[in-house]
Amino acid sequence: MSERVPATQATQAAPANPARVQRRRRGLLRTYLTPKQTIPHPARLILGIGSFVVIITLWSVGSVIINNPLFLPSLPRVGKTWIDMVQHQHFLDDVAWSTFRIVAGFLIAAAMAVPLGLLMGSFEVVRSFFQPPINAIRYMPASAFIVLLIVLEGLGEEEKLTLIWISVFFQLVLMVMDIAHRVPDEMLNVAYTLGASRWKV
Repeated sequence: MSERVPATQATQAAPANPARVQRRRRGLLRTYLTPKQTIPHPARLILGIGSFVVIITLWSVGSVIINNPLFLPSLPRVGKTWIDMVQHQHFLDDVAWSTFRIVAGFLIAAAMAVPLGLLMGSFEVVRSFFQPPINAIRYMPASAFIVLLIVLEGLGEEEKLTLIWISVFFQLVLMVMDIAHRVPDEMLNVAYTLGASRWKV
């Protein structure tokens, strides 16, 4: 009399369907390697965490192999140095001052770039006058002006704010111009129809 094999054992013993495995692999390839294809949120989370794990691992291994703290210090050494900077070297005060300079420089640049960008995006005559020199200057790295700014303004706060202004203004004004220029003509015509003047628009 033959013994009956339980269904669970029979399922475990049965080999996987090659066609099903192949279809699953193709589905994974379509999901993860298709341009602009959205991947599941857990996969994005795992990949994001994995990138930091890879960086930390490479850093740790590299610091052991190179064995030169001046070139690539170990993570514990970096942590100890950071704690010492916070406790004894006024690190947080320096961060606060740097943040103030960045915010102040950006606000000054925005206060000038936004109105000019709106005018350039709205009026062809303004754009034709300002765009050529702005296009020429915006490709120059801000660091190229450091020596000139030191000669003109010294090493005070003005020099730092001016350098941040140069870094922000020329890029921001063209971005605002492009956004203003993309306003559909239909919206302008509707505003004119409702009684808005050119300056109000």
